[in-house]
Amino acid sequence: MTPSGGRILIVEDERAQRDALAQYLVHVAGAIVMSAGLILFYGGIVPLERVDPVLALSSFAVLIGGALMLYMVVRMPKAA
Repeated sequence: MTPSGGRILIVEDERAQRDALAQYLVHVAGAIVMSAGLILFYGGIVPLERVDPVLALSSFAVLIGGALMLYMVVRMPKAA
């Protein structure tokens, strides 16, 4: 189990491992950039006009990570 309570699935398929790593990296990168951008904006360090494109791209990254997760769940074989 992970610290957040989720389970780690060991996958032997190389393509599934690559998909999972891509999903994880895209989602985490988007979340980190979004968090940093929101801290900079709400802290009054960077005006909205400068941080808005960064927040938009990070939102798309998180959305793409979620779509990849949905793809992997739908594609996962049924358990016996």
